[in-house]
Amino acid sequence: MLAGETIARSYRVRPRRAHARARSYAATIRCCWGVSLVALILASRLQGIISGPIVKLAHTAATVAIDRNLLAARGQARNDKSVILIDGFNEMLSQIEARDDELRAAARRAGGARGRAGPPKLKKQ
Repeated sequence: MLAGETIARSYRVRPRRAHARARSYAATIRCCWGVSLVALILASRLQGIISGPIVKLAHTAATVAIDRNLLAARGQARNDKSVILIDGFNEMLSQIEARDDELRAAARRAGGARGRAGPPKLKKQ
């Protein structure tokens, strides 16, 4: 005490309680580390299973876009759960290919008809 005022109080720490509390905290930390390690191992193993087919499909889409080869997606593996996604992608490519064929045929017909009739004549004013 200083001039009748309390400056600080000291508490007596019981070593057994402090040691028990420290052990409890250490056990909690070890448990958290263990759970985190298990989650990391599971995530690393599942990552390839889940994202592998999607990455393969994205690679195929890039190949189709760059090379304009619509047949690149045809031989996809059928051993995973992404069959619906791959089949939808292949169906979309088939529709695009059919539209391209129709456009080419229409362009040939239009070019052939224009070749017989000659170029359109402009009216003079």
